[in-house]
Amino acid sequence: MTQEIIVILIIALALAYVGYKIYRKMNPKASDDGCDSGCGGCDSTDCALRDVKKK
Repeated sequence: MTQEIIVILIIALALAYVGYKIYRKMNPKASDDGCDSGCGGCDSTDCALRDVKKK
C-alpha cells in the first residue's frame, strides 16, 4: 500500500512538472535586455522583433 502511494505521488509530481513546463512555454515573460517586443527573449543578434514597441 505504501509503495502505491509513493508511485502515485511521483506520477502526480511528474505530471505537475510537465504541466508547469507547458504553461511556461505557452506564456513566456518578456526579457529584461531592452527588447520591448514581449517575446520570450532576444538572445540572438538578428531578432526581428527587437525594434517593435509594446502598445
